[in-house]
Amino acid sequence: MSNQNSNYIALQERPNMSGPTSTEQIQDTVNQTINVMKDNVQKMAVRDDQLNRLEEGANNLAESAGQFRQQSQQVKKRMWVKNTKMKVCLAIGIIVLIAVIVIPLVVHFT
Repeated sequence: MSNQNSNYIALQERPNMSGPTSTEQIQDTVNQTINVMKDNVQKMAVRDDQLNRLEEGANNLAESAGQFRQQSQQVKKRMWVKNTKMKVCLAIGIIVLIAVIVIPLVVHFT
């Protein structure tokens, strides 16, 4: 037992060596781990903010796409009506032109 006590006393009285002790090494490792974790938490916060902005942008884009779809359908309807009116006017014009040419000929030869 006295041998164990002398070893214990020898360890306590030993002057600090030039290399770090195992406790210091563990503390350094813990400090490094804490720094890495703090850095990871900061990166997570930044990433979360970026994801929130991205999600908001995606929602705005989806809303804009819906509005664009509605407006394009309205324009399509207006253009169809305009095109149909143009076709009707053209058909009436052709009929009138044919009537102007054919009626005098029919009247003249009858």
